[in-house]
This record gives sequence, structure tokens and C-alpha cells, in this order.
Amino acid sequence: MSRIITLVCLLISTLLVVFVFAIKYSVQDLETEYENLNRQIEIEQKAIHILKAEWSYLNEPQRLQALTELYLDGTKLTYKQMEALELIPMKDASGTPDPEALETARPTVPIGDGVTTMATIEAVLRELREKQVAQ
Repeated sequence: MSRIITLVCLLISTLLVVFVFAIKYSVQDLETEYENLNRQIEIEQKAIHILKAEWSYLNEPQRLQALTELYLDGTKLTYKQMEALELIPMKDASGTPDPEALETARPTVPIGDGVTTMATIEAVLRELREKQVAQ
């Protein structure tokens, strides 16, 4: 009888040891995954910081003024030429803008003595991008 009790206790002890080791290794795997996620978060935060700095540089009023004078026939922008943010057509969940919103959100921007449409501005921006890629 004592041998059976000893064997049962030994079996239970072995199962408990295996169970503890399994938990230990799963916790180690979770800790590794946690550290990897934290590293990834830090990388993304640094990228966001860099993008914010780049956005600030690209939106400097002096730089924008110089670009408008260079590429838009040397005319100066005025506050009356700026439009509200709500007029920009936003993309839907699929990533494509709503065609109806595009048509209603295409205001004309007065520049100099004539009127330049959004298509002209987009063409100028395309040329700028091509020049940047070429450099």
C-alpha cells in the first residue's frame, strides 16, 4: 500500500514539475513578445517624431512663400486664397476618396490676374515631385 501511495505522489510531483516548467517557458515567451512590442513601439514613436519634424519643415510659411513665388508665376499668396480644412475630401475606409466629395471640394484658387484650378496646382505638384525624384 505504501508503494502505491509513493508512486502516486511521485507521479503527481512529476506532473506538477512539468506543469511549472510549461508555465515558466510560456511566461518567458510572453516576456520576449512584450519586449519586441515595446521595441517596435519605440521605433514607431521615433518615426512619428521624425515625420512631425518633417511636416513642420514642409509647412514653414517662408518656405511655402518661396515655393509659390517660384512655381506659381511669382505671385504672393494671401490669406483669402486659403480654404477651410473641411473642403479637403477625406478618404473612406478603403483608402479612396469619395468621387462626389472630390467634385464638390475642388474650389478655384485665384492667383494673380487669372484663375488657376486645382488641376493646374496638381500638375505643378506632380512636376515638383518628378524633379525631386530626378535629383
